[in-house]
Amino acid sequence: MLEFIRNRASSWIVKFILGLIIVVFVFFGWGAYKSGKLNQVAKVNGQAITPQEYKSVYNQLLTNLKARFQGKLSNKLIEMFQLDKQALNQAIEQVLIDQKAQELGITVSDEELADYISNLEYFLTDKKFDVEKYKRLLPLNGVTPEGFENQIKKSMISQRVTSIITDAVKVTDKEVLEWYNFNNKKIDIKYAAFLPEEYPKESFQIKDDEIKTYYAENKENYTSEEMVNVAYLRFTAEDFKENTDIHEGEIKAYYDEHLN
Repeated sequence: MLEFIRNRASSWIVKFILGLIIVVFVFFGWGAYKSGKLNQVAKVNGQAITPQEYKSVYNQLLTNLKARFQGKLSNKLIEMFQLDKQALNQAIEQVLIDQKAQELGITVSDEELADYISNLEYFLTDKKFDVEKYKRLLPLNGVTPEGFENQIKKSMISQRVTSIITDAVKVTDKEVLEWYNFNNKKIDIKYAAFLPEEYPKESFQIKDDEIKTYYAENKENYTSEEMVNVAYLRFTAEDFKENTDIHEGEIKAYYDEHLN
């Protein structure tokens, strides 16, 4: 392989291959290349999110955005909405919900799924579920029946998990108001800047009587806590221990005199 590259180093084929290798290393790293991590976009609690799953979420967001802007969607708008980050966050959130649903044993039966789909308005004809309409509309939107049903099932499970979590949370009116004020509070600041270098000392003439008057009017700004200046002599027993000789008779006499 190396010999092949050396012999054809100037050919456009070799340059193209080297370019692909560089792109892989820049965006994914040598470790990812060697370990096969190119097959996952992210990992959530040990569960991988595949590029296909990520692409599915991204395409759905892109479709919704196109519908919102009636097809007038530029690359700049796509970049502004950060669809790549939104898609990754949604994919991660979906995995977390699926894991929690599995932990709690939350499922959706085929009967529940069929009942839900059969009541969707855009599949009804004369207020009845129209199988032909169902089969016709899905391919027009680039969706297979299996893919659509899996998507609906995931959505139903997500709703059930979310309901379990949110129903247990009680939010007071005061908390809602505090949250609203926190997210919508604005501060209107007006200021004037005075730069010292714009006002040289020579331009100011302050008289002594002006200083005295200002001090007299603002004495409280120049006060401090009370302080005490103390001078003292320190005597410790250790300082006189070696020079003191007390006899046992003196100790006994002192004890007898101070019994009471």
